[in-house]
Amino acid sequence: MNKTKRIEIRLTLLEEKLLKVKAKETGLPVSSYVRNCALGKKLPKQLNESELETYRELKKFYNNFSSISNLLKKGDYGNMLSEISLVQQEILLHLQKIRHDK
Repeated sequence: MNKTKRIEIRLTLLEEKLLKVKAKETGLPVSSYVRNCALGKKLPKQLNESELETYRELKKFYNNFSSISNLLKKGDYGNMLSEISLVQQEILLHLQKIRHDK
């Protein structure tokens, strides 16, 4: 959709800075942030590096379990057991990493 209409609002310096900070937290430009807020839309939360890493790891586990499920449906138990073993090893590595980071 082509956005051609403009609405001008007046803000204090503090309000402007606060809007910019809040927009940055969501990863949106200020205009998109204000538009989404005004229209009552849910705003995305920008993930920090730790959250992104966790997301990537969980996505890998999701894919692994989907693969295992597909192998189970096909009755391919040999490959399924191999896939389960790989997932177990990967989970164990993450658990050990968490234990050592504390």
